Amino acid sequence: MKTFLLVIGLLTASTMIYAHEKIVRGTIFDDAGMPLPYAMLGVKGKSIGTISNDAGYFVLRIPLEKYVSTDSIIVSYLGFHNHTIPLANLIDSVNTITASLISKPIELVEVIVMPQSISQKRVGRANGYGAVRTPFFLNREAVDDELGREVGTLLRLPKGMCRLLDANIYIAPNPYASIKLRLLIYDVNNQGLPHEVILNQDILLDYTYKQTGWNRVDLTPYNLILDGDTEIAICYQWIKSELPSDSRTKNIWIGIPCAFPSAGNKVIRRESSQDIWTAIKGVKPSIYLTVENRK
Repeated sequence: MKTFLLVIGLLTASTMIYAHEKIVRGTIFDDAGMPLPYAMLGVKGKSIGTISNDAGYFVLRIPLEKYVSTDSIIVSYLGFHNHTIPLANLIDSVNTITASLISKPIELVEVIVMPQSISQKRVGRANGYGAVRTPFFLNREAVDDELGREVGTLLRLPKGMCRLLDANIYIAPNPYASIKLRLLIYDVNNQGLPHEVILNQDILLDYTYKQTGWNRVDLTPYNLILDGDTEIAICYQWIKSELPSDSRTKNIWIGIPCAFPSAGNKVIRRESSQDIWTAIKGVKPSIYLTVENRK
C-alpha cells in the first residue's frame, strides 16, 4: 500500500470576502509537484463544492449564509482515502497545507472459469427517447458551472456473477461547446442511496460542440466483477464545460431523456461531492449497463 501526499498551496490572496460569500483559491499537487486534475472538494454534508481544473487549480465559493466555523472540506481523488481539512484553516491561512493520502485498493471477486451459462444483458434504460427529461445541469449563471454536481440512477444486476462491460448515458439537449463528465460507480446503502465508490480510476467522458446522443464507456479494462442480484449506482459528475462563443443566455440546460412514470425506478442527485443525496422516484433515465452474466 503506497502513501501519497496531497499539497494544497494557497495563493497569497487566499481569501476574498464579499457581502455574500467567501472565496478560497488554491492548487492541488501530488508529492512530485505535479498538479492533480479534476480533484473533488466539498464541504461535508452541504451543497458547497467544486472540482479542480486540468492544472489542479480550484476556486471554492462559500456562501456566508451556509458557512459555519466548524465546517470541514473533504478533498477526494479516486483511488485514495478522503482527507479532511478544517475550513477555518483555509479561510484564514496563507500557509501551505500538506495532507497524506493513502491509496485505497479495491478487492475484486476472483472468478474461476467453469462450464457455465454465459450471456450478455442490458441493465437500465437503453431507449434514448422520452418526452420527460431530467435536468442534468441548469446553468443559472453562464460563468458559474457548479462543478461537482452528480446525477444518476440505481441499477439491479441480474442473478449470478456479473462482469461490467460498458456504461452508457444519453444526453439531450446540449447547447455547450464542450462538456466533460466523470463516470462514478457506487455500491448502495440500506436507504437505497450511493455509499462508496467501487471504481478506483478516473473515467472521463467528453462531448464536443452541441453533441447529443449516447456516450459509451468501455469498462472491460477495469475488470469490475460483482455479485449479482444487488443494486449499484451509476452516476455522472459535472467536471468541466465551455459555452459557445455566441451564447447570450444565462439559462441553458442539459437533460437526460426519461421514462415517467416508471415504478421502482428513480433519479438520484447531489450538488457537490460531499452533499447529501436526494432521490426522485418514478423516473427512469436513459442510462444503462451491458453486463456479462454467469449463472
